[in-house]
Amino acid sequence: MFYCSGSLREMLGQTGLKMRPTRFDERYYKEKMRFELILYVEMMNSLSIFRDFDLDTKESLIKQCAVSLAMLEKYYISVKNDGLKTQKLIAPDGSYTDLSDDGAQFAEEFQTMKDDQVMDKNQCLNLLYNPLKVCLNELGTALEHSKMTDTEFCALFAILLFNTAADNITDSVRNAVMMARNRVMKDWFELYAKQGKTPEEAGLLVGNTLLLLTAVRNAMAVHRENFHVIRVFNVMEYDKLIDDLAFV
Repeated sequence: MFYCSGSLREMLGQTGLKMRPTRFDERYYKEKMRFELILYVEMMNSLSIFRDFDLDTKESLIKQCAVSLAMLEKYYISVKNDGLKTQKLIAPDGSYTDLSDDGAQFAEEFQTMKDDQVMDKNQCLNLLYNPLKVCLNELGTALEHSKMTDTEFCALFAILLFNTAADNITDSVRNAVMMARNRVMKDWFELYAKQGKTPEEAGLLVGNTLLLLTAVRNAMAVHRENFHVIRVFNVMEYDKLIDDLAFV
């Protein structure tokens, strides 16, 4: 709805999002990153359990999951909009990277890179562009097979948020985080029960969704390496907030 450029009706119906090719360096724009992080924080604050945590705990939990959430959302949106079939990685604002065109979408920017002698096109494709194909085909395929709904996406969002392995939290806070995760699981199963699903069906659906975390972790490793290349080669300017989110 935030990114809708159409009428009020299109905004309310969530049909006014216009797809457009992205710029290569657009992924780490300061305004986009901070805006989307604010949306995540607002969603987190809608959970009373999270809202009641102290500031240190909130910071620790957000640091360890924010980039994973952003990545998961992008691939989820891509699959919902046939990005796996068209090999397009689609962002929440409708901007997309066409991974089937061997970098043609970024021809002008590749030329600028050549002029600046940052890295040539082949290096950029091998280090930054091609790994995204691997992620889309692995995580995207897993998401498509799971037939994940928006509800299940939100449940996985909460599971990633309430991470008992988060750094810099005390034992008492860790217990509270575990209770929060257990509450998510309880509500998740109760939702399926209200939909008439048997405990066995519910268990299978929850289990299959949680199995996606392996593909998420694999894709996260690729994106982290991808971003490390951007930092080392100084390929593009990026908001230093991303360093604060432990994406190093």
